[in-house]
Amino acid sequence: MEKNLFLNVAAYYDFDPRGVFTEDIPFYLEYSNNTSNKKVLELACGTGRITIPIARSGCHITGLDLSDSMLAVLNSKLDQLPDIQQKVTIVKGNMSNFNLNEKFDLIIIPFRALQVLTTEDAVKTCLNCVKDHLADNGIFIFDVFSPYKNLDENWVYAPKIQWEAINHLNGHKIIKFDEGYKIDIENQIIFVKQTYREESNGQLIQEADDFLKMKYYYNNQLRSLILENSFKIMDSFGWYDKTPIVKGKEMIFVCSK
Repeated sequence: MEKNLFLNVAAYYDFDPRGVFTEDIPFYLEYSNNTSNKKVLELACGTGRITIPIARSGCHITGLDLSDSMLAVLNSKLDQLPDIQQKVTIVKGNMSNFNLNEKFDLIIIPFRALQVLTTEDAVKTCLNCVKDHLADNGIFIFDVFSPYKNLDENWVYAPKIQWEAINHLNGHKIIKFDEGYKIDIENQIIFVKQTYREESNGQLIQEADDFLKMKYYYNNQLRSLILENSFKIMDSFGWYDKTPIVKGKEMIFVCSK
């Protein structure tokens, strides 16, 4: 079973200040608003970064994730939000193999989560599950990062600071280090170590890390993948402001059956 459970770092996940972690929320809200009072399914929902805003917009959303650690953070948030609890259904499950026995008007896989499925079989079964759960007139949206070039061994890099943030509840600094320690060019998989340091007045409070492997794609490969799995491409974008796909850092596909 392919997975990244964020066992050690879920508590730090939401501190990410990057645009790729924040600017997608209005984008997904735009599409969920078109399904207001209907049903949304978010695969790899994690800590509810997108789940909760969609619920607040009026939709009923089901969030599916495999990580107990990430879902614990989401459930903790929902405990403080009684006004939307009835709008959210949380399911622990594997996005490459699930059966919820219902149809959804919008299915999303945000923030590159599809890329943690690194085998052809896992991707195919995930897309089959999406197709089975998508209403006849439903919309399926996912995004992945766009490689800045044809990746090779030169992609590998030493640990570097990816971002810093302040926990305003306790004043601690959160520093995330990112290391690309291996690449499998034949199978198009990158291997990343993520380390989070929590500091107070320059003193280390806690350090946690997790390892992540992700399959990368090029534009033509994704288009073929979508069509081969019986989806139609309605739109494609390079960023959440709907920048053309050839000019953006992401590849976002809006699909139908």
